[in-house]
Amino acid sequence: MFKFFKNSNKKAIESYYTVHNLSKAQKLCTGKGVKIGIIDWLFGNEKDQLYSGFYDPTEMGFLDNKEHGYAMASTLKEIARDCQIYAINGITKGCLDDDMLRVKFLQKAVNYAIENNIQILTYSHKPIVDEDAIKELQKILDFAEKNDVLTIFLHCNLKNNIMPVAIGSKIENEIAEIFYIYQYNYNSLNPIAYKKWLDSKKTDQTCFLSWSSMTPVLAGFVALLLEQKPELTKKEIIQLLNKTSKNKIPNILEAVNLLKTNY
Repeated sequence: MFKFFKNSNKKAIESYYTVHNLSKAQKLCTGKGVKIGIIDWLFGNEKDQLYSGFYDPTEMGFLDNKEHGYAMASTLKEIARDCQIYAINGITKGCLDDDMLRVKFLQKAVNYAIENNIQILTYSHKPIVDEDAIKELQKILDFAEKNDVLTIFLHCNLKNNIMPVAIGSKIENEIAEIFYIYQYNYNSLNPIAYKKWLDSKKTDQTCFLSWSSMTPVLAGFVALLLEQKPELTKKEIIQLLNKTSKNKIPNILEAVNLLKTNY
């Protein structure tokens, strides 16, 4: 149940299910027992039953606003409804333009994941572009890899990351492991807000076509696999998704079935 967007449209929700063959897979597994940390902000109240835990590396405190972080958590629950979500408050308004500060929070998030046996971390924000910060980010990804934390970071084409990319996009010089994921279209889920956006004449950007949603969707797919076989390595997960993908677009039912028979 997508709680954040009240005007939900079933056809839009089914798009994830049809593009990635998800419905039948969810009858076989639901992500039970899998821990996923979402590095974001604006998660809503800490008492919300959506979350299994909270961590605030920014030390700025959680806000009650149910916005970006809450939307990512809700999207994840649609894919892997029984996974455990850990809200990691790794973004502040001030750090969005400070790449080194963002990297600092990411390092703390990875440390927290290791200490709490969180298998997957997601991050859905704009790319880090500062050269020194990129070098530090690569070290963080290497550290996460070494400690069996699987990172699914948007706009992060670096070694040891799994990067979701919108279907139809092109990535040159692929370094990260790439998978193409359906973008959640919030236009039909919140038509009133969408009309306001159109009326504001901000038609130079497609803010309602969510790139951010691709990381929790892909994390949810991985959670379904890990429920079936928790000891799966990152290499095996990538192999499963690649073997059952068409043009790098995951078919999660086929991945689950292959896992049951061949692993």
